[in-house]
Amino acid sequence: MTTKVQVTPTLESNRIEALDIMRGFALLGILLVNMRHFQYGLFPEYTMPAPTSFLDSGADALISILAQGSFYTLFSFLFGYGMALMKDRFIEQKQGFVAVYWRRTLILLLLGYVHGLFIWDGDILFMYAICGFLLFFFLKLTERGLLIWALILLGIMAISALGELSMEEDPFTEAVFQSIAAYSEDEAAVLSSGTYGEVC
Repeated sequence: MTTKVQVTPTLESNRIEALDIMRGFALLGILLVNMRHFQYGLFPEYTMPAPTSFLDSGADALISILAQGSFYTLFSFLFGYGMALMKDRFIEQKQGFVAVYWRRTLILLLLGYVHGLFIWDGDILFMYAICGFLLFFFLKLTERGLLIWALILLGIMAISALGELSMEEDPFTEAVFQSIAAYSEDEAAVLSSGTYGEVC
């Protein structure tokens, strides 16, 4: 039997400081990565000038390895862990979890849609919400079930990566890359001198 849901902010005494610190570092790293996108568009590899000094090369490598390669993964992990932690706390307090979960995920979806439509087309909140909808069904699995699904998904990713490495270039793929390059050049020009309407 569940009681009426009363959602309130987590008390400071109940917060896990290590998680908050990791979220802060993850957000800082994501900001560093997105700064390149703010200036050069969604595909900066097509429009960003090559580094001209050792410091530029070092900074670019650190952002690619530490920020883009690590903080995105860390933030995604914290997103899933936060949802699982919220579920455990609601169950412990004998409160309804399902309605709150779907409401929060739907709000995140709407925020991401508005953000992507009116502010920046590189929005990630919308995709996090989609993942949140799928995550709900994984929250019901046992540890064994989670392990099985983790192995399945890792296997799919490995096969996909091997397929990309072995894929030979063809006219269609080349045309796609050329289209992305042309789009990136136009986008970079708009971001540097365009109006708000043109940017959106």
